Amino acid sequence: MKKVIYSIFLMSCLAVTTALVSCSKDDEDKVNAPDSLIGTSWLWESGETITTEDEVEVGIAVELDFTTSSKFDINILVGGVKNDVFAVSGFNAGTYNYTYSKPNVTFTVDGEKETGVIDGKKLTLKSDGETIVFIKED
Repeated sequence: MKKVIYSIFLMSCLAVTTALVSCSKDDEDKVNAPDSLIGTSWLWESGETITTEDEVEVGIAVELDFTTSSKFDINILVGGVKNDVFAVSGFNAGTYNYTYSKPNVTFTVDGEKETGVIDGKKLTLKSDGETIVFIKED
């Protein structure tokens, strides 16, 4: 009888251990981030505006454009409405390096490293005490 109880106890322990190990694997698979960033663009609208020489108030945004598995472009975008027409123009502020380990993105810009976290369509970056949220463009 003791052998039967001992066998049941061992099988129960094995089942619990298997369940715990499989749960942690399932949790890792539930990370809401893409497997790759190549070909994706993410936009942060600063909420700030400037006034041009033509007295047009324009907004400022920053776009991150992931071109390869290790390089991304930073584009500065400005846009506004003049004569009921919305126009956006911009310029490339440079190409920089990044590493991606789902869901973390580490950016290296001018020797400085910053790490962001992707959750769904949001890339959250905390820098100098400020939180910046980029939204994935479709």
